[in-house]
Amino acid sequence: MTPELEMLSRWQFGITAATHIVFPAISVGLSCWLFYWYAKYLKTNDETYLKLHNYWKKVFAVGFGLGVVTGTMMTFEFGINWARYAHAVGPILGVIISMEVITAFFLEAGFIGIFLFGSNKVSKKMMLFSNGMVALGTILSMTWILSANSWMQTPGGYLIKDGQFLAQDWMKVIFNVSFAYRLIHIMLGFALASSLLVNGVAAYNLLKKRNVEVFRKSFNQSMIVLTTVVAFQFWFGDQTVFKVGLDGGQMGKLLALEGHFTGNSTSWYLAINADQEHQVNKWVLGIPKLGGLLVNNDINKPIPSITTVPVDKQPDVNFIFYTFRVMFFIVIAIFCMAFAGLFARFRGNFFTSRFLHKFALWMTPMGFIAVICGWLTAEVGRQPFVVYGLLRTDQAYSLLQSGFVKTSLFFILLIYGVMLFYYIRFVLKHIKLGIPATTTLAAPGNSTSINHQNS
Repeated sequence: MTPELEMLSRWQFGITAATHIVFPAISVGLSCWLFYWYAKYLKTNDETYLKLHNYWKKVFAVGFGLGVVTGTMMTFEFGINWARYAHAVGPILGVIISMEVITAFFLEAGFIGIFLFGSNKVSKKMMLFSNGMVALGTILSMTWILSANSWMQTPGGYLIKDGQFLAQDWMKVIFNVSFAYRLIHIMLGFALASSLLVNGVAAYNLLKKRNVEVFRKSFNQSMIVLTTVVAFQFWFGDQTVFKVGLDGGQMGKLLALEGHFTGNSTSWYLAINADQEHQVNKWVLGIPKLGGLLVNNDINKPIPSITTVPVDKQPDVNFIFYTFRVMFFIVIAIFCMAFAGLFARFRGNFFTSRFLHKFALWMTPMGFIAVICGWLTAEVGRQPFVVYGLLRTDQAYSLLQSGFVKTSLFFILLIYGVMLFYYIRFVLKHIKLGIPATTTLAAPGNSTSINHQNS
């Protein structure tokens, strides 16, 4: 049992999980967009929706496949790098993950073939149904995984026998204290991430003046979603933090997000340099009174100090302070883009404003960065526990030789790095290629293909 082995195991799983979460964000968000576009195509017979559907289906398909691969790797790591954890929580989390496979994965597997290759072979209504089942499958998968992870954050409905967690009340296990809030929070996060991707690609094509009629629709629709969802996300994100911190007992996480080592300040810190060993900030940059307003709804009420939490139960303050701030400022940037969109609509240049389109283009990857930062904030903020308050991380990792973990970590970095490089390369190439000026699109349910001209 060494700190080095624990840290290596944590880094390996952290890199795997942070990489994996990008693909569910793509799959869940894009599957809903694809279902919407195909439904609009059937309702209006407007072929621009079919073009959008077929254009984004390729990005979804590759991302879906990589999500399955990276998710499978995580289950292997549970047993290899975290064997003591797997033994302790297996009777609970093993059942929840099995339910994800039985419900979500089987549903996706049953309809993904029709969804991807059913054009010209099945009816339009069956294609729409397949779109819907794939979207439902991605949502169910996310729901089960969030239930398992939320139980680790706010465990309930269990009893401990012979070193294992056993379910005493499955309703309290699955629908634990933080589950509903965290589920809505991450669903909104995935909606923002996928909508920023759709919006940015539309903006790119509008700047290039390509396929204007097609991408005007997706730019308009994605801006409406972003403008609506970001307001809800801001509120639900705030509620999720306090639900986990107060009701879930994770005061260490809640106080670390604010970064205060003294209990007499009302400032909201923009930046800090925390010396956690000596329980002080070497320097801070903050806005007076704002912290009291945001945290306590009272500009004169100081923010509590993290020193009220024992040092051995505090998470890494610097790390989660900044991952939280990155996520927070990305949400503020989305607010600004939404306001710029409303202003452009008011001025009548929504589809021609180069400033708005460049803003949207730069914001394209920000949703995925925010999702990763939010996930890291939640997971690192739970430390030093894997099951909060009950199972410490230093009691959960496998007792392996450090050299074995270093070797596997190296290959994961190499393989995941190459995989991400080629996926990003594929997406960028697909974006640059755009929709050809003349393209043959299969009309689902017909026996022949129809030639469509883009405007």
